[in-house]
Amino acid sequence: MPLVPPCRRLLAFLLTVGGITLLTAQVDSSAYWHGIPRSVRYVPEGRTFAIENGERRFNRALYGGPSGFRVEAGDVPEFALYRPRLAGTLRFGIANGQESRWLIDADRIRAVYDPGKMRYTITDRLLGTDTLELEVLALRDTDGMVYRFRTSAAVPDAEFILAFGGASDKRFSREGDIGADPESVFYLMPDHAIGNEFTLNGSAFGLTYGKSGGGAQEAGKQLRGAFSERSTLHLADASRQESPRHLQASSADDHPVLTALTTLDTEWQYGVVIMGTDGATTDHDRLPAMFHRADEQRLELVNRVRVTTPDPYINTLGGALAVAADGIWEDPAYHHGAIAWRQQLVGWRGAYAADPLGWHDRGRTHFTAYAKSQLTEPASGPVVPDTSRNFARQVEEIGTAVFTAGYISRYPGGERLRAHHYDMNQVYIDALLRHLDWTGDLHFAGQLWPVIERHLAWEKRNFDVDGDALYDAYCSIWASDAVQYSGGGVTHASSYHYYANARAAELAERLGKDPEPYHREASRIQAALNEKLWLSEQGTFAEYQDLLGLQLLHTSPAIWTVYHALDSEVPDPFQAYQLTDYVQRKIPRIPIRAEGLTDTSLYTISTTNWLPYTWSVNNVALAEVMHTSLAYWQANRPEAAFHLWKGGLLESMYLGASPGSIQQLSFYDAIRGELYRDFADPIAMVTRSLVEGLFGVRPDMLDGKMVIEPGFPNDWEHASISLPDIDLAFREEGAGAQYILTARLPELEEWDLRIAPKRTIEAVRVNGQLVDYTFQADAVGQPVIRVTAPAGTADTFHIQYGTAEWMRPAYPSEMVTGKRYDWNQPGIALLEIHDPQGVWASVQLSDDRLQGTASQITGVHTFFVRLRQGEVEWWTPVSVTLVRPMDLRFDAKENNWRVRNNTGQPQEISLYAGGGNARVFDTRQLKPGEVIRVGVPDSDRVGYGTTRVQLTGQEGVSVTARHTDWSGSFPPNAATDYVDVSSHVNSPVGDIFKAQYYTPRPESPTVQLPVTGIGNWCYPNVEVSIDPSGLWAAAGADRVVELPSGLPFQLAAGPEVDNIAFTSRWDRFPDSVAIPLTGKARHIYFLLAGSTNPMQSRLDNGMVEVGYADGTSSQLLLRNPDNWVPIEQDYYLDGYAFYTDEARPPRVHLKDGTVPEDPQYIDIKGFSTTGIDGGAATVLDLPLDPGKELASLTVRTLANDVVIGLLAATLVRP
Repeated sequence: MPLVPPCRRLLAFLLTVGGITLLTAQVDSSAYWHGIPRSVRYVPEGRTFAIENGERRFNRALYGGPSGFRVEAGDVPEFALYRPRLAGTLRFGIANGQESRWLIDADRIRAVYDPGKMRYTITDRLLGTDTLELEVLALRDTDGMVYRFRTSAAVPDAEFILAFGGASDKRFSREGDIGADPESVFYLMPDHAIGNEFTLNGSAFGLTYGKSGGGAQEAGKQLRGAFSERSTLHLADASRQESPRHLQASSADDHPVLTALTTLDTEWQYGVVIMGTDGATTDHDRLPAMFHRADEQRLELVNRVRVTTPDPYINTLGGALAVAADGIWEDPAYHHGAIAWRQQLVGWRGAYAADPLGWHDRGRTHFTAYAKSQLTEPASGPVVPDTSRNFARQVEEIGTAVFTAGYISRYPGGERLRAHHYDMNQVYIDALLRHLDWTGDLHFAGQLWPVIERHLAWEKRNFDVDGDALYDAYCSIWASDAVQYSGGGVTHASSYHYYANARAAELAERLGKDPEPYHREASRIQAALNEKLWLSEQGTFAEYQDLLGLQLLHTSPAIWTVYHALDSEVPDPFQAYQLTDYVQRKIPRIPIRAEGLTDTSLYTISTTNWLPYTWSVNNVALAEVMHTSLAYWQANRPEAAFHLWKGGLLESMYLGASPGSIQQLSFYDAIRGELYRDFADPIAMVTRSLVEGLFGVRPDMLDGKMVIEPGFPNDWEHASISLPDIDLAFREEGAGAQYILTARLPELEEWDLRIAPKRTIEAVRVNGQLVDYTFQADAVGQPVIRVTAPAGTADTFHIQYGTAEWMRPAYPSEMVTGKRYDWNQPGIALLEIHDPQGVWASVQLSDDRLQGTASQITGVHTFFVRLRQGEVEWWTPVSVTLVRPMDLRFDAKENNWRVRNNTGQPQEISLYAGGGNARVFDTRQLKPGEVIRVGVPDSDRVGYGTTRVQLTGQEGVSVTARHTDWSGSFPPNAATDYVDVSSHVNSPVGDIFKAQYYTPRPESPTVQLPVTGIGNWCYPNVEVSIDPSGLWAAAGADRVVELPSGLPFQLAAGPEVDNIAFTSRWDRFPDSVAIPLTGKARHIYFLLAGSTNPMQSRLDNGMVEVGYADGTSSQLLLRNPDNWVPIEQDYYLDGYAFYTDEARPPRVHLKDGTVPEDPQYIDIKGFSTTGIDGGAATVLDLPLDPGKELASLTVRTLANDVVIGLLAATLVRP
């Protein structure tokens, strides 16, 4: 889905200080996001969603049978039929005498979404004291809608007026879905009625439409319907809808619309609209039965999933989920969405929904249909990058490397085998393996074994060409648009293949095949992941490792890296905890605030912290939030899991535009906003996270076993779920907890119950009989017991608690580097310590005592201690923040330096500003733990750019920090000297995005940066104009340009000739440029320009280094997004998902030579909404040691796929 519309709300949310924008870290979480007030739109009532006087129309889809037909309903009673293509709009009005109004304008409208059905209770002065009830359903036996209405008492003077028409047969860009098409596409517009031909027969009618009009593809489509039997029908003019009476009084012209007039009373009156001319009857006496059958079918669907918990916001989930999951099915396969993107795709995750919800037949049909679409030849093919797409992806042609034996086409059934630009094999195989877990169908596994074999061989052949057991990802997950790894070793793809190979080995043994090749590959993948991609100090896997260049590790992984690793069972329990801890610490979290929402602790998360924004690299997507929640449950962190999970669900189903909707993107997605209802990926992940996460139902039916490991919040005292295959009911009573398990799986032989008990345990009984139990020795976070028992039809497990609470060791949340610690934990035996992140330089345990010396690493880190209480052992994680003995940091809010003495001893400190021989500007005495704040005097500040502050204390205590402030002016009396770059320039700056970056590139099939150096595989032909003419025009004859701050630079040559020294890992330019320097300087300023992209985010893209004659150097790392900004655009920043911790450097607009404080952005189609017309250079700086002789200035590129160039540099002499 590589479509990116214009930015939804580019709020210019850049925080400014002194007229210069400051790019800050995440903002205050107590306020409304972006200052936009919200309220809870829907409230739970039992298993329904209610709203009073809502304002939205056509925001709740009612699905019929397994087809693309739906009825669009909403907060107000007006309805549209979409088949797909608009087949008409139905309006209701009330009249009393000559006064009338449309029902959507009634005084009070109470709307209730009872999943699959809309119910309205309406009061209005035209009805007097009575109320009107209206109920609407979609039919399942045929495409159509049925409705009924009545009043609470007879209203003799009131009349009911209905209007139907506007069947334009138009198809909308995203099928009329929220966030893509306006609700007005469904309005009963006069233009929609052109070409509509009605036939009337009493109170019944027929409609022929689609003969003409924009967007019509078929001539003569038909539908039929009936109003209530007492109705009087009339053809009116669709342009006269000022009121129901006006419409009824008009006569039909070229815009015909059908009206019906009837009276109101306490008896239900029925109406129906049915697509086509065959099938269901429209006879009046059959309509009540038709309505009741549709409602019974709805209830049968809704009751597939029943959830009861102490939380009313969760109790609505079962029916809403069942309806949504049914909405994405259409034989023979799951679709990408119920509304938008309603098309067949091998992936993404939609098929996961089948088995937990009991649709094993649908799962089998889906997997069988796509098995027929797997290529069986040719055995291999050539690697052919697509030159029309600037090498960004492979030629989509059967017979080229990707599209060979093993590839599964996007269309099911094997009849339309075509190449498509996604590797959906991975998700398909993963879902197939989990299908087998639910069914235990070894015969089906044998039938599809060749599909699995060909898949694994195909992936190995194409995406592990170097044989290192780390796999490239060729657009293989939902978030793959613009995500390109250029042949690198990718954690999420490798995790998929670890799981697939491990499971293939198990299946091979059962099927009498050789398991060894799959065992061996799984072991190699897991070893490679741990040895090459695991970042021990950070406690996470890298996103990927570059294949080429310096083979850098990309150390800021997306949440999909975390949840795929956990879902694929790659990490051990310690790694699992650390991975989720990484999400807690590093992934942006967005507070969910709304009027009427009392819980202010709820939040959601973005998928990454990468910049710059482009579609799919940094979004707030419900499927990703749900999958991450499941990862928390898999890591045995139920409280954190539930908190994140509830936040995502509540925001989607209650705060969002549609009641009970399972949305694709959230309101909190800063660029796209709320987008698409009932989307397949989030439906599937809500399903799995509910069933496997919250209720912990994990089948292993190939072994005849069902694992039950609930992840309820600690304060819940009851919860139950009913699914087609299993019921689980939990209740905590007094000194015990009870679990009742009811199975409808004939092949189930054993329960495997794993519970985190709230207290110590006295006994466990199954069906009243004492049984043995064990504690899991590798449990992390809390003790976990395991009970296995034969499975019957219904079995009761009772856990009798003891009187003792679990002991919680107490450790401080902060440690000082290098400090000695001695902690006692009375009552707990400390058995072992596991310190994967290196918190301790040395440590030892003795009984209940921990003694050790903290290491020199800083920041938040985790270690683990194995505990024993009585006979129970488990591991507890300890997260601490390590700080320096003297903590020195700049406080942007207070505009001063904060100093804290962490040494435990009184300290006399001196503070210096500048480098080398800088002088002391302050001396203080600090008590242990004391915090002081100091300001750097103006005379010691740089005044413009970066000030370096150094603190020295007793016993070798020393710490240095920097602060950058671009809000001032360059000192007018500074002794400047220009660095001569003219003999090192190698390109016009305007040529940066010309097709020239051909080598080096992977020899394997991959998706990668276009040869133009800009864009991505979805948008490979991005064109931007880099025009430096204004910058040179602003310079004088000496080519010196003075910025508004007073900072001067001397440019090289002219605007259209070689004028910049570019460096790159591409062969087109050298990877570094060195320029000789002489003399001494205290500061240097740079005018730089170049490129970067989201795949190089939170990564050092390059470096500027000033070398001294003594062999030492001062370095400035160029890091996306902190200080390295792409030439063609600015970063969109909002302090939430899009943030940086550094001050925004000045951007010099090349086309006009200005440094605007409030830049006007342009849209770069499909790529960026913060484009800069003509491009921009960036001003950066570096404090130097004024006491040392200079030797050289070197610009060096470190990261692949970027270009870093030096336009000019200015030295400030001592």
